Amino acid sequence: MKKLVFRITLSAGSLLAATGFTDAQQGLMLGVEATPQLSWLTNKDDNSNSDFKYVTTFNSSFGITGQYGFTKILGIGLNVLYSFQGQRYQLSGIENYKKVDYVKIPLMFVYSAVISSNVMFIGKIGPELEILSMAKLTDKNNNTLVIDVSSAYQSTNISGVIHAGFSFKLTELLMLDATLRYDYDFADAEMSSYKTVVNNPSPSLTRIPLSTTTTRNASTYNMTAGVSVGLKYLFK
Repeated sequence: MKKLVFRITLSAGSLLAATGFTDAQQGLMLGVEATPQLSWLTNKDDNSNSDFKYVTTFNSSFGITGQYGFTKILGIGLNVLYSFQGQRYQLSGIENYKKVDYVKIPLMFVYSAVISSNVMFIGKIGPELEILSMAKLTDKNNNTLVIDVSSAYQSTNISGVIHAGFSFKLTELLMLDATLRYDYDFADAEMSSYKTVVNNPSPSLTRIPLSTTTTRNASTYNMTAGVSVGLKYLFK
């Protein structure tokens, strides 16, 4: 009987602790977020070009986050992020970098599930508005080749974003989130009216083979993947 009472007490205590953590997800939370990330600008014509080679491109994003928990497990999130993106590539052995930066505003459905008194699984999914901030072409050492190629890209785009990871309770009101983050464009990131390949927007750049200045037919898509780390504070 004593063992049974002990087990019931322990189970009740664990349930109350877990419930206390989920309560911390209910209400308004504001915070900051940073994401070391890989970025890509993918295009089928580039993929099939034997002279073209993708080079691993490391970038980052950062910004402010907001979340409102309607219940202990369901909520909505809205972030405003600045994202450094683009694609390093080699064309006929010459490496350059298409640098494309965006302001991103994701609106996400948030799901939370208790794992322990201090750890919770969190998943987020939803659409994301992308607003072009800057686009230029540089060499492999980030020396500017073309200072502005914004006219080659859509000024706005819509992507889908997904997060999956964990939230750790630091205090009653402060949480640390660590999630895997992935987003992908729904539409062409480039302007179809742009007359030359963005890889070589100016024939005057004799370092780049002039034979590549032909319009591509395939669409180009932004993609990023990284590990997002953020701090959230609950306002009561």
